[in-house]
Amino acid sequence: MYLLCCQHCAMEVGVGIWVKSKDEWIQASIRHVKKDDAGDGAHVDITYEYARGGVESRQVDVAKVEDGTDDTVKLANSADMDLVDDLIRLPNLHEPGICHTLNERFKQNDIYTLTGEILLAVNPFQDLGIYSDKLIRTYIRHGMLQALGDEESTVPPHVFGVADTAFRSLTAPLTGRPQNQSILVSGESGAGKTETTKFIMKYLAAVSQSQSMCNININQSDVMSQVLSSSPILEAFGNARTIRNDNSSRFGKFIQMQFSSHRGLLIGAGIQTYLLETVRVTSQAPKERNYHIFYELLAGLDDDRKTKWGLTYPPAYFYYLNQSDCVVRKDGVSDKDQFECLREAFDTMQFDDQDQHNVLYTLANVLHVGNLRFHAPPHNVHHEEGSMLASSDPTSAAAELHVTAFFGVDRHALEVALTTRKIQARDEWYTLGLLPEVAEQHRDALARYVYGKLFEYLVGRINSTIDHDGDGDLAGFIGVLDIFGFEDLSTNSFEQLCINYANETLQHHFNATVLRQEQVTYERERIQWSFINFPDNQPCLDLLEKKPMGLFHMLDEECIVPQGSDENFARKATKRHTTKTLDLACPSSFFRASHADRANHIFAIHHYAGWVSYHTFGFCDKNKDTLHAEIAALVRHSSFGFLRTISSSKVDSPSAARSTRGGILKPSPSSMAISKASASVGSTFRRQLKQLMDTVQQTQCAYVRCLKPNDKNKPTVFDFRRICDQLEAGGVLEAVRVNRAGFPVRITHAQFVKRYRPLTPGGMLKHIPDTCGDELASTPPERRAAAETLAALLVQTLRLDGHDGDPSAGLPHAKSSSTASSSSSSLQVGETKVFFRRTAIQYVEAQLAKRYGEFVVLIQSLWRRCLAQRQHRRALAAILCMQTNFQPQTPNVESITNIMANVFGFGRIRDEQKDDDEEKQAYYTGGTSSHGGGSGLSVYGNPTGAAGGNPNVDNIISRAQQQGREAAEGGSASGAAVIPAHVITFYAEGFTVDEGEYRRRDDESNREFLSAIERGHVPRELEALHQRGEHVDISLVDKRHEQYQGKPKPQYEAFAGAGQSMGASAVDASAIVRDVDTSATLKPVDTTQPTTVVQIRLANGSRVRETLNTTHTVQDLHAILRREGAATQSYVLLAGFPPKPITDMQATLEAAGLLGAAITQKWA
Repeated sequence: MYLLCCQHCAMEVGVGIWVKSKDEWIQASIRHVKKDDAGDGAHVDITYEYARGGVESRQVDVAKVEDGTDDTVKLANSADMDLVDDLIRLPNLHEPGICHTLNERFKQNDIYTLTGEILLAVNPFQDLGIYSDKLIRTYIRHGMLQALGDEESTVPPHVFGVADTAFRSLTAPLTGRPQNQSILVSGESGAGKTETTKFIMKYLAAVSQSQSMCNININQSDVMSQVLSSSPILEAFGNARTIRNDNSSRFGKFIQMQFSSHRGLLIGAGIQTYLLETVRVTSQAPKERNYHIFYELLAGLDDDRKTKWGLTYPPAYFYYLNQSDCVVRKDGVSDKDQFECLREAFDTMQFDDQDQHNVLYTLANVLHVGNLRFHAPPHNVHHEEGSMLASSDPTSAAAELHVTAFFGVDRHALEVALTTRKIQARDEWYTLGLLPEVAEQHRDALARYVYGKLFEYLVGRINSTIDHDGDGDLAGFIGVLDIFGFEDLSTNSFEQLCINYANETLQHHFNATVLRQEQVTYERERIQWSFINFPDNQPCLDLLEKKPMGLFHMLDEECIVPQGSDENFARKATKRHTTKTLDLACPSSFFRASHADRANHIFAIHHYAGWVSYHTFGFCDKNKDTLHAEIAALVRHSSFGFLRTISSSKVDSPSAARSTRGGILKPSPSSMAISKASASVGSTFRRQLKQLMDTVQQTQCAYVRCLKPNDKNKPTVFDFRRICDQLEAGGVLEAVRVNRAGFPVRITHAQFVKRYRPLTPGGMLKHIPDTCGDELASTPPERRAAAETLAALLVQTLRLDGHDGDPSAGLPHAKSSSTASSSSSSLQVGETKVFFRRTAIQYVEAQLAKRYGEFVVLIQSLWRRCLAQRQHRRALAAILCMQTNFQPQTPNVESITNIMANVFGFGRIRDEQKDDDEEKQAYYTGGTSSHGGGSGLSVYGNPTGAAGGNPNVDNIISRAQQQGREAAEGGSASGAAVIPAHVITFYAEGFTVDEGEYRRRDDESNREFLSAIERGHVPRELEALHQRGEHVDISLVDKRHEQYQGKPKPQYEAFAGAGQSMGASAVDASAIVRDVDTSATLKPVDTTQPTTVVQIRLANGSRVRETLNTTHTVQDLHAILRREGAATQSYVLLAGFPPKPITDMQATLEAAGLLGAAITQKWA
């Protein structure tokens, strides 16, 4: 490994460098340094040794090497930076350093690397197990913690992280106003864009579900399943094996996942598709396949329908599948298994059996159309043009039977439609025969038309199923773009021109938003930073689309004029754009055609990824893509209703503009200015692409750049040169420099003041008026002044310069042009906004979350203080009442009940509002403990009164009975009863505590115990059994009319007799639990969801306190009893006042009114 050089000793022995040799960067280490003869040190001769062997020498300019402008020698980064997960942290930012870091991470199976806000994803060409549901949960929890300001939570770079950031930005935006999001997935063919898109969709569906459910279940939501099921359908009908990729998307799609404004639930989606490559249906390049669906149909269809539809043959039997000598996938994916996945997706997407039958039957007949053969009519002595179906060919004859049945026409009508063409001369119509090769072109046009309409139908059905109809609960959408990657094949045609035009447009958007717009914004806001040069591809776009001499417009004109041809188009384009100019901004400088190319009607265009040559053969026909009237009539008059339906649907614009915030945005007037009268493929695609970019430009964008490590699609192989080319073509190097030198987070002055004013020290609040956080209540100068003051305070108090996240000492510290007090390398105050570095905003947000936490604790402490003062005043009043009215010499039961009746209990109605639990406890009598925790006393007894007829006891019992009747009439059965911690039973001459020994009242050792109860306190010997501050409830059972007969059974007599508590009705037999389901278990508690504590007094006298979720059910209470061994015989559960049985096993605790309840188990 090589050492990191510093600017003071760049050319020292042992320093690691990168040397460019024959377009390849090679790692080396300096072994000898010699200054030039002038001795000024500006140039030195260095001798270096390559890491792979060999020694060379050369002279270098030290200054150029140090500032990175030397094109042949670059300083290497230190070995400890090899696995850095964010490239902006590299001290030396250049092509070989970035590629080396990506390579080292790739060796460790770390395929994701950040470049600021952009995620680089290197295709591993193998399953690394990094997309599991468990990992999804990890990133969801990380996102939640970060949203709460936890700066300690970290996770490695991942596409899940990009998706989570987009979700949090939509559902909990920094500015308080939701903004639609877009994730643009780009890269060349085979880089992994399609799989990345599916992982993003899977994560967004999962994180949405986690917002409202206790457990994250990836497969539970219907909407989520339907949205995810769109991918298998679109892949089957729109993806194919190509030379570069076994699952290449042959169309573009923009998926808008729609989320609700309440908790960010996924409530729908919409899909917009672009430029399906229909020519692949009828012809494929060598070593490439047709669309997956044809092979999956032959592999997975049941035998009955195979026989009925004539599909019992291998793929090579069908002309549309045997042209390329390629019928299997080489990535190990089974076509039969994929067909089963497709059927499941159809079911989830609500395609019934008839719908699926129609789709598959149409596909079968597209294959049969390709097997139609033509030959010249026999005995054509005049050699007139014409052709006819080759019925003598067995394959063609069999295909005729299926095709005529499919279209519902006879053989003659089919033959006329494919082999003739009608033309009009003045007022007469003439029928012309077509040559066999022309008839085959009509046949192929028919197959492409039917397949294209079938694809449009599927997209429409998917959208109608998953789209959110209303907009009342719609927060917005997150769009995911998966569009065909840049292509440069051995023979590039019209399809490649359209594909590369789309990628050129996306690259221009990337340059405009990430590179150019950054610099324009900083200049407009007067923010000082390091200016970065970057390539501009606008001239290339002008060459393709600008009127009147853009290539697409010239092609449209050639398609309109009589006798227009591919050759004429190539000649006109070459004549117009082949000019010698030194102006690199001129569109013609991006066009070239050598003499040899002109002879073959070939021209080349300089795209952002390099020069690409295009063969113009077939350009006009592919751009027109017309269907002759005879073939259109054949489709229109078909007796197959499904075919008429899909062919009559108008799908010129695959995704009609919707007005909802979460739907596809309406195209701008500029995009609508394109003439809709033009029906060419090129003009339609340009219009769709314009609408797409209008939508994307109104969203907050995130970028995922997929990289292909090698062209052989092999795992563990990292082609250094290929990665460098992709990084250069994609503008990644410029993006890294811009992001590290810039401020990616920016908010308005008012938003800044409103959000971060709470971080201001108390003494400085007067200098930052809260009105400056409201744009309507303040002026721009006032808001800016407040923002500058607040920024200066944040820099000073939070020491933000230590959190700027900029590892480069070479970058100058930013300084505001208006004030030095608010200048910082972490944030700057501009003319209208405040600019943050990425790590600085994360640190400030974490501090804000901590401050809010302090506020919460302060509010809670003040409220607890208020409650404690209230309880203290009541306790003092109770003590004063006892001291004033009672001076007992010897504690006795009569005085105790007197105190309870007059001070704590049933002798008066409370005049203060108690908390919910206290209001629902019928016999709660108050009291205090010396520990400070609350306590309660409950009295149970015989309605006849105590022995000796003490009038105070009679009064207590009478008032308790009256309250019981009132509660019963008021329907308070849902109220919670107190489960006592201890039961004290008084007999004629003594008492017992719980099931303990009998104790006499006149025993001196019991005097302190009884005195404590007399004062309304919990006796010390009972306090010792509990934790300090714990709430202790005590019940008193009045049996003074009885003599103690030994330890009683643990059950209590009720006021109303009949074994029931006062005011309760008899237990319904349906409430008795007899057959215990031993298989049911208690569901675990989810601590992230609301909880409650319930108390269960078991029939054996013991007590259970259990913390449960509010969504737990009554069935879970019975599971607790089984766990405690308390379900050995029939029993009933009671709750409320008066106690009533709990009968509904499936009711949640919240629905059953059992939150914080006290529940009693009784043997039946």
